[in-house]
Amino acid sequence: MRFQSTNVQPIAGLPLPVTSGGFQSFIDANGDVWIAKPGIYGGNWKRPLDVLKTRVYRNAAFTITGTAATLNFDSPVFDNYSLYTTNLWTCPLAALYRIYSQIGYLPTLSGQSLSTRLYKNGVNTTLGQHDSAATGAGWASIVPVYDIWALAVNDTVSTVVASPNLGGAGSLTGQPGSGWSYLIVEYAGTL
Repeated sequence: MRFQSTNVQPIAGLPLPVTSGGFQSFIDANGDVWIAKPGIYGGNWKRPLDVLKTRVYRNAAFTITGTAATLNFDSPVFDNYSLYTTNLWTCPLAALYRIYSQIGYLPTLSGQSLSTRLYKNGVNTTLGQHDSAATGAGWASIVPVYDIWALAVNDTVSTVVASPNLGGAGSLTGQPGSGWSYLIVEYAGTL
């Protein structure tokens, strides 16, 4: 049996677990990035590729109008570092990130459309759009958007939705649920 005292540094040469100071990063002698935050994983150092991932989805009913609006994802699947709050994901570590978002909706008229946009720091950066050929209710559709971004500390990511063409209807019905409307942000590596 192997025993390691709590006052000895880990074998990898990492600093001791953090107990104060918020989110922290460390680069070891091999150039590998490590992250830690007090109260998360006991303050122990983890590789961001393994743990810096967020997946949230919309559980509550929602409608989509012709006016662009930031969608609040109200249900976390995982967000161990609490990076998603209200309607923004905030970057804790400068790096590359993979960002996925998908919004589901129910078109009711032919030609209705939905645009799903990824915003970086409040600016439209990536756009996906779907124009419905459905002639009535019952054909749920999705609009996925994917990108990879270089983010700096405190950059924000959000999903904005709108219907550029409502076809005379006042709004579209959004499709809530983990498989329909969600946002995923995951660390992809150093710049």
